[in-house]
Amino acid sequence: MSELSSPAFKIKVCSFAAVVFFILISALPLFPDFFGKLESVLYDQRVRFADPVPASDKIVLLNIDDASLRALGKWPWDRGVHATAIDVLTKCEAGPVVYDIVFHGKGATRGDELLVKAIKENGKVILPAGFGLVQDDDIVEISLGNYSTSIDKSALKSVLPTLSEVLQADRSFLPLVELANQAKSIGHISASPDSDGVLRRVPLAIGVNGLPFPSVDLEAAMNVLGADNIVWEKGSFLFEAGGSSFNIPVDAQGHMAVNFAGKWGEGFSTLSFQDVYAVANDAEGLAELKELVRGKVVVLGLVSSGSTDMGPTPVGGAEPLVTIHSNAINTILQSAYIRVSPVLVNVGTGLLLVCLFCVFGIKFGPRRFVLTSSLSMILYVLGSLAIYVFSGIMLNLSGVLYVAMSCFLVTLGLKSLLLFAENEARRIDREKIQIQLDAAARIQSHFWPKNPDIGDGNDIFAMSLPALFVGGDFYDIIELSDGSYIIYLADVSGKGLPAALVMASAWTQIRSLATRISAPDALLTAVNEAIFPFLVSESNFITLLLLRFFPQSGKLQYVNAGHMQPIIIGQEGSKKVVGKISMPLGVFEEAEYTMSETVVEPGESCIMMSDGVTEAENLTKELFGDERVMNVLLTSDNSLLGEKLAEAVRLWRNGAEQNDDTTIVEIRRKCG
Repeated sequence: MSELSSPAFKIKVCSFAAVVFFILISALPLFPDFFGKLESVLYDQRVRFADPVPASDKIVLLNIDDASLRALGKWPWDRGVHATAIDVLTKCEAGPVVYDIVFHGKGATRGDELLVKAIKENGKVILPAGFGLVQDDDIVEISLGNYSTSIDKSALKSVLPTLSEVLQADRSFLPLVELANQAKSIGHISASPDSDGVLRRVPLAIGVNGLPFPSVDLEAAMNVLGADNIVWEKGSFLFEAGGSSFNIPVDAQGHMAVNFAGKWGEGFSTLSFQDVYAVANDAEGLAELKELVRGKVVVLGLVSSGSTDMGPTPVGGAEPLVTIHSNAINTILQSAYIRVSPVLVNVGTGLLLVCLFCVFGIKFGPRRFVLTSSLSMILYVLGSLAIYVFSGIMLNLSGVLYVAMSCFLVTLGLKSLLLFAENEARRIDREKIQIQLDAAARIQSHFWPKNPDIGDGNDIFAMSLPALFVGGDFYDIIELSDGSYIIYLADVSGKGLPAALVMASAWTQIRSLATRISAPDALLTAVNEAIFPFLVSESNFITLLLLRFFPQSGKLQYVNAGHMQPIIIGQEGSKKVVGKISMPLGVFEEAEYTMSETVVEPGESCIMMSDGVTEAENLTKELFGDERVMNVLLTSDNSLLGEKLAEAVRLWRNGAEQNDDTTIVEIRRKCG
């Protein structure tokens, strides 16, 4: 057994593969940012591929756009302008008015007074507060000054448990206290972009002095739905509204994945701030506006060109950040949640792919392994996309595919090493077999006598070319005590080693019996009786043409046991050899063989050949044929015809694989 194919070698290869796989898996935590960014890219592609979630008709965007700035002046405006817009929305019976603009510090006295009054009379304004966020196990204490009562009241309005793992506020950017006291509620607008800077999630609650503080998005959705008594369990916000139960999936830090209705400006009803402001004293305009905003949540933000309140989202480049809040509110109202698959599901999926690859590695060769494994990974990617489209569940792709790809590469390397070992073992075995076959071919070549001098100036040519390393054609030239020669050519059915072994047995019997029996017919009868049991047991037979040639007289006695008739060629052309054709050796145990006689005149040649000559094929599978044999023999010069015929057959094949054993024997009588 080759060392490369031994069990010990395979154990070493498997151990090496296991170590490599362990290293690859262990290296996973060393590149968290890489896989996080890769997963984010795959996340975005799935979001873009799927149809966008429908935009709720309960949301209207009120944009402070370029047209508003041109109409109402340079930003920031006097707060009295906002008071006028809120008064208009109050008259139009709009639902909650959600600001994405923090009214921090005092403004003009008159403007502040008007805005406080407008917010109080509306009773449904949700004001934002900005916080800097940190991840800290310890609760960060920040000074809220006169806002303590108001913010605590707003935060505690929804019953949320205190969780230390939520993002904590470490600094604040708060609305004017007089405004905050009149607002329906206050929510944070703090963004929490991923490591690549893209805004995909919003924290529905953060920790402020150890108390949960909800976002404007959660506050707005709760106001629209009429919900109360919100419970925050790990992984979910739970509440009831309108007789229905709601479950908002969030991660451990309270982030909700935002399901976008499209790029900025797509889906939602949109109004320009200056259009709302302009109808303050226009009864007809108020009536039209009322049809658009009545009972709907109005989300107001700065979207003018040049604004710094921008950020990238999964569906677009830099977009106004108010789009995050409007889409977050829409996600809750439409219950169109994106759920990230649990860690156990991802681990289980990765292990399933690993197991599949192991099974494929055991059952299939390298090509089928690569095909089935690649198909499995493609199906996983397509399946994860289909699951997201139909259920909103976002399966992990980067981590699972990393594990699967690691297993794939290791298994492929393992199979390649084992295949190399097996091929190397087979190569060594083939070399050993080839050495033995070469030896067999050399041994068989010793059966062929060298072209002897058969006396009186007569020439003889003989050649045999097996189709494989050894063959079933054979010939011999045996000198008898009276100066005559037994010359024969035989063809064993079949090719290769079995035919060669039958040949060796027949050759030995003929050699042995020819020393005692010189008559061709009696000799073949004795040979058939001797080898018949062996031939029958192996389902073989032998066609044979046996001659007894007398060199001085040219007399030729011959027996044909199912073989091609000899051809005599002279200067006057060919001479037809007529004689009875008997049964091949090995067909009947008590076969009779009839001897015929003719004479090879001076200058004539007697040609014997096997059917490998006439049935030789060229590259187009065309046979050499009897006609070409005769053309070669009749058009040759005084050289030995057997040599000319052998060369003609070689040229005819023109590189085509030899399809049968080829043997030619020629006896040429000297000229008078």
